[in-house]
Amino acid sequence: MHRENIHFKYIEEKNNSTTFSIVICTYNNAEYIRKAIESVMNQEVSNWELIIINDGSTDHTLEILAPFRNNPTVQIISLEQNRGKAYCLNIALHAARGTWLVELDSDDWLEKNALLVLDEVVETGVAAYYGNYAEWREYLRDKKLSFSKVIKGLPNFTASYYLENAYPLAPRIYQIDFLRKIGGWHTKDIYQSRLFEDVYILCAISKQGKVGHIDKLLYHRRLRRGSVSAQQREVFEKWRDWVRMELSI
Repeated sequence: MHRENIHFKYIEEKNNSTTFSIVICTYNNAEYIRKAIESVMNQEVSNWELIIINDGSTDHTLEILAPFRNNPTVQIISLEQNRGKAYCLNIALHAARGTWLVELDSDDWLEKNALLVLDEVVETGVAAYYGNYAEWREYLRDKKLSFSKVIKGLPNFTASYYLENAYPLAPRIYQIDFLRKIGGWHTKDIYQSRLFEDVYILCAISKQGKVGHIDKLLYHRRLRRGSVSAQQREVFEKWRDWVRMELSI
């Protein structure tokens, strides 16, 4: 596995057979990440690569990742210390050889035909997309999942509305050339870019390009008690005031 020896220079050569660079950033999610990886492996198309950024995990994540080390479609990059998701996404952006970057959280999973659907609908005139996702609630006692509902993404994206009514949009798919043009993910804000990087990047992209909605179920999102997503609501308003000034929204 690669260790933390990162050179921030974009890979110029693209692999013509790789359309999608699926990115999993993980920190201490060993019990969940295999399901995320398998959801990529079981896609109905093969024009993808998988980039896994292990963000300084201290659990047995490396043991779970070990069987995938020699898979030519998988890159595994392990950081020696935890840096946060925005930092990890920028590492993945530098390593990506595809045309589109697809975010996959390490405790979530893709619908089995997600990439097939994306392959049919993505257009180069659109800078980023998001789709619809299913919510699954995890019981604390036995870790079993219970289907909750399907969440549809915003039919029309505007940064001002999204900031005012922010809720998760998933999956998020970005045109890699556009991401590189705007410098990737912002890594310096009031929370050191450890929170709300998904909201920031979509708002930043929408200032210069089009953000589109794909009205298809593409993704499955696990809701866990005690997760960062459940705890961050109380600090969002302070961050929102900052980003409105930063992006002039």
